[in-house]
Amino acid sequence: MGAVECEKSIKHIIEINCLSEKNSNILYKCLLSDDSLKQNEMFTRANVSGNILKIELQSNTCEDIRYKAKNIYDYLHFFFKTVETFA
Repeated sequence: MGAVECEKSIKHIIEINCLSEKNSNILYKCLLSDDSLKQNEMFTRANVSGNILKIELQSNTCEDIRYKAKNIYDYLHFFFKTVETFA
């Protein structure tokens, strides 16, 4: 009898409350156009509603979710530091 593989998908949603709708739209466009994030499949989808941006992460392992979340949080930190610098 062969080993049975479990296909368990883990989802994690990061919700960002931006200061303005303008910032959330800029961040949304940056996320969607970032080739590195796309190539490494760092997030499954993102959607924006007003000043709220939601980013969905999905994987089969908790370790991979943590890795993706850390990368997204690093990206967000860089984004907001940049916005702060040029504001």
